[in-house]
Amino acid sequence: VTVLLARVPFRRSDSTGALFVTADVAVAGIGGVGIAKYCPAKIEYAFGPYNPAERTRAPDVLTLYLEPTEGNWLFILYSGYTVRMVTSDAGLNRQIKQVAEKQKDYNKDPSKPKLQLILAEPSEREEFLQRFSAYLLK
Repeated sequence: VTVLLARVPFRRSDSTGALFVTADVAVAGIGGVGIAKYCPAKIEYAFGPYNPAERTRAPDVLTLYLEPTEGNWLFILYSGYTVRMVTSDAGLNRQIKQVAEKQKDYNKDPSKPKLQLILAEPSEREEFLQRFSAYLLK
């Protein structure tokens, strides 16, 4: 699923170094469907920590929470080759789970895409929202 956002006013957290935003952002489109609507969003872009001994960096983590209308929300956590997603819509969650089941062993087959979709737990959304509120308190 492609999500195209515009006018995202990121700020940097002094405590974590992550970029974050809580604002109405322009949702230009989702999955090839034009939307062109402003939507309340909470977004965090956390840079993966650097390991100087191995000269490597862990994957960055992008967390996106959109709530276009009260009670209708979308939560996406992207890191490395994994996309964890859950929504307020049970039907869409079933579709996510079906796609995730089909992709379960893709990482074992080099001819398949490496990106893997996983149905996230609703508790992941809650944990993100609680952690995110700390940005607003500082």
